[in-house]
This record gives sequence, C-alpha cells and structure tokens, in this order.
Amino acid sequence: MHAATLQTQPSLAQLTKLINIVPKFPVSAANLVDLAQSSNQPSEVTNFYKTFGQDVVFDTPDDLKERTEQVEIMRQEEREMPPEQMVVPEEY
Repeated sequence: MHAATLQTQPSLAQLTKLINIVPKFPVSAANLVDLAQSSNQPSEVTNFYKTFGQDVVFDTPDDLKERTEQVEIMRQEEREMPPEQMVVPEEY
C-alpha cells in the first residue's frame, strides 16, 4: 500500500462499529457495503469492503473481525517500514 492509500483507510474502530451492527451471518462483502451505506458509515468503511470481492463471505462475527483486524496489522507494518528509495538501474 502507498502512503496515500493508508490515509484513506478506515480505522479499526470505524470498521468495528459496522461489524457490531451486522444483523446476521454469514454476510457477504456486498451486504457489508449495503449496510455501511444504509447506516451512514464513513465512505472509508464502504470503500474498504468494496475492495473485497463482492462474493467474499464472512461466515461468523469472529471470521469478519479477524479478517478485518488483519488489515490493521498490515497498516501498522506498512507504517514501520522504511520509505522506499529510488534506485537507478546500473548501465552495462
């Protein structure tokens, strides 16, 4: 992910807020997008679940939470990585 992408990602708290109002499981990513829009969640939350394939299904609340929390771990790792440096290829 690029820095600009990280800035537009929802916080784990925002995602958890949506997870807590899911009425029943299993739930698809497409259903999460609909729920996020109908419950006036931030656009970052809606866009986050749009990045999943629309046929992706979360079987249980724990499944949804675990897969969502993985994103936060990846974001933290991304922040801890040193910035990329441009390297000019050597000429032969």
